Amino acid sequence: AIKLGYITETASNANNKADVKIYKAGSATAIASSLANYSASWSEIVIDDSELGSWSAGDILIIEIKVYSKNGNFIRVGDITLNYTR
Repeated sequence: AIKLGYITETASNANNKADVKIYKAGSATAIASSLANYSASWSEIVIDDSELGSWSAGDILIIEIKVYSKNGNFIRVGDITLNYTR
């Protein structure tokens, strides 16, 4: 699983939000995503293993994190955790 900690200033995606997309290198299509995340307290975006498909040694994972904010609001990104089984 992939976990991304975040907090937004307001609990409204109209003012601040985070989008996360996961790609396998060489592909323009996201294999997993979590869009329009917002929370006025520290929260986690979780991408489950089942969404990530299978990987081989040497495969490259690309995590795209887009943060949005307007009217002086903030969004902060915290820890990014990668859990995997060898």
